[in-house]
Amino acid sequence: MKIIIKYLALLISISLYNYIFITKIKDTRLHRDPGKAKYIFIAFIYIQCMLGILWTCNNFDYITQFGDTGAYVYQSNPLRKTSIRTVLYPLLIRISMEIEKLTNISYCAVIYTIQSLCSILCIYYFLNVLKENLNDRWNKNDVIIYTLFLHFIPQINEFNLSVLSDSLAYSMLLLVVANGIKWVCEGNLNKKDLVILILAIFLGNMLRYERKILHIVFLIVIFIILSKYKEISKKNVFILACLLVIPLMFVKVTDICSKSVENDNRHEQTATMVVLPKVARGYMEECYEYLSDDAKCVVSLELAGAYDRGEISTSDFIIYIEQSVGQDTANKMIYSISWEVFKNTYRKQTANVLKDCFLYANPLMFGVLELNLVHVGGLDWNYSRFIMNTPTLSKLYYNFTLYFGLMLLIVVIAYLIWKEKNILKDKIRVVIAPFVMAFLLTGLWGVVNNSKPNDRYVLYIYFVWFVILIVGFEESLSIKKQKVLID
Repeated sequence: MKIIIKYLALLISISLYNYIFITKIKDTRLHRDPGKAKYIFIAFIYIQCMLGILWTCNNFDYITQFGDTGAYVYQSNPLRKTSIRTVLYPLLIRISMEIEKLTNISYCAVIYTIQSLCSILCIYYFLNVLKENLNDRWNKNDVIIYTLFLHFIPQINEFNLSVLSDSLAYSMLLLVVANGIKWVCEGNLNKKDLVILILAIFLGNMLRYERKILHIVFLIVIFIILSKYKEISKKNVFILACLLVIPLMFVKVTDICSKSVENDNRHEQTATMVVLPKVARGYMEECYEYLSDDAKCVVSLELAGAYDRGEISTSDFIIYIEQSVGQDTANKMIYSISWEVFKNTYRKQTANVLKDCFLYANPLMFGVLELNLVHVGGLDWNYSRFIMNTPTLSKLYYNFTLYFGLMLLIVVIAYLIWKEKNILKDKIRVVIAPFVMAFLLTGLWGVVNNSKPNDRYVLYIYFVWFVILIVGFEESLSIKKQKVLID
């Protein structure tokens, strides 16, 4: 019966997609262009979406084997938080499991439906904002076609069909950036946009704790842009205050009201939990001679070596020091250890940070390097999860977008730089400032993230590059058209 339902869903999805594509593509800016180069991009869009539909229908009842999935499920019954996860995503799992009991529909299918719909709606919302403020040559059909195209980016779609918080966190970030663009362009936000932005920031923070810093920096940069290009009115100051206070207040209240997992021995998320592994792990044994005598009394050479090799977690390492000398002294000691290590390894540290930033900011290049040349992060792990259920189809889907998309992107950017150096006019600079800033912020995740580079944490960057591909390809067609008219 399940097989019949799967193939029926596949048939309906393909038929619906073909109907939408055939009826909508004719009235898009891309199709209206007289040149023949457009057919390359139209074919790319069609094939990626078709592969995406095939992959989605074949994986909609499959739970991808990520380590964090089990932890989220464990937190859902009974509903509890941990030092690194709130109760929001476990609550979604709990509700989905209750729906499964009532309807016999797999709880993962319920979650995948919610995440996929959220992704489509947020992409559609984002592109509408771009249409209104950046690209007035788009119409509704352009937005529909490009929404499907961006939704079926395989590296993002993998997490739409995973029991992880990354997909919803990515969707919330799209809403935040979209409203940032609207705010900068129009000079203020109406009540509806303000409510959407507050909810997006709140939910983003509840889905991923680390988004607090990103959102705060994002709002500070928005304020700087507004002060330079627009008038800083009392209303804008009020909006900024609301966006800084209300979402964080809701997160704090929810956190206080939530029960913790019993026997959760992990250290709470503090500055020391970020600094120590980012700076000291991998170098502490090498720099042991430079540590203070007080630090050496607590941290032996063997312990430093075990921490470098990952035999001891950062949480256990910090808890051990706190139990030995007390929390206040431990914090000073950890900062002292980190500083001594950094002083003697800053060249290596800087090179590693720059490498991480490059990989995070260029995930398509990251994919090519990781899967073909050298192991540099955790992308190959995500790829192995992606192809696990349907290997042949998954490899075709993933690699088609990775290699063909990267090739098109390189060609389009090179062509635009060669033909038109003054692409960014004053108005466009203002409009895309939040867009680019979020791109840089997410790319700079490599500065503070203490784990190996992993494209799972920067799904938004894939979205950015493919939007650049869309706009860049259309712009290159316009340049050719203008040249023909002049000739």
